[in-house]
Amino acid sequence: MLSKITTAAFAAMLTLPSPTAWADDYEDGINAFQKEDYTKAMRLLKPLAENGNMKAQFTVGQMYGWGGGVPKDAVEAVRWHRKSAKQGYCVAQAILGEYYLGGKGVPEDYVLGYMWLNISNAVCDLGGEVHIKSAKEKMTPQQIADSQIMARKCFASRYRDCGDSYDSGWFSEWFRQ
Repeated sequence: MLSKITTAAFAAMLTLPSPTAWADDYEDGINAFQKEDYTKAMRLLKPLAENGNMKAQFTVGQMYGWGGGVPKDAVEAVRWHRKSAKQGYCVAQAILGEYYLGGKGVPEDYVLGYMWLNISNAVCDLGGEVHIKSAKEKMTPQQIADSQIMARKCFASRYRDCGDSYDSGWFSEWFRQ
């Protein structure tokens, strides 16, 4: 005889959408996004993003960044792009780097921007060399070194430690300990 907890858990599993249904929702959401039906796209993709789908997280971030289907909100866009970037989605990593370089939704930070652009460039080639070079020209040698240390630490931690607590005022000293 099944316990009440086991029975309740089994019943709850039956009400969850199947992975196939999630895949269908993702495809339908992307189709709606491509047709510029952002309200429908957000309705379909946000639950997937909330459940950890990195591509849905990226697309939800894009919609917040543009104001598609939701009020334009750069802070919310950064939040969703960061979630996607920390799962290794290189397109989100590049966008996040650009947000840091431009101070969009986050304080302008060339160290973090340079870090995310370099990570993205290492994961996939999106032609980010121009942005990387431009950022590097505005950075001190110490900032470049800090960014490279952070990128290595981010990779080594499988994106769990990617400078989220970085503060340029104390970072260099702390990292060298």
